Amino acid sequence: MSSCKKDYTCECTSTVDGIASISYPYESVKKSDATESCDALNATWTANSVGKCELK
Repeated sequence: MSSCKKDYTCECTSTVDGIASISYPYESVKKSDATESCDALNATWTANSVGKCELK
């Protein structure tokens, strides 16, 4: 059994004025790898009260 590799984007939305929303592209990766990376970004953004990130 193998996983399909696709393109995903981790979209981080700012809750702080002056900081734009940022998209982090993940190209040709397994969903589990993209999810893990986006979750790490989300933890950082949330911990710093900057906003939140979500995998698309």
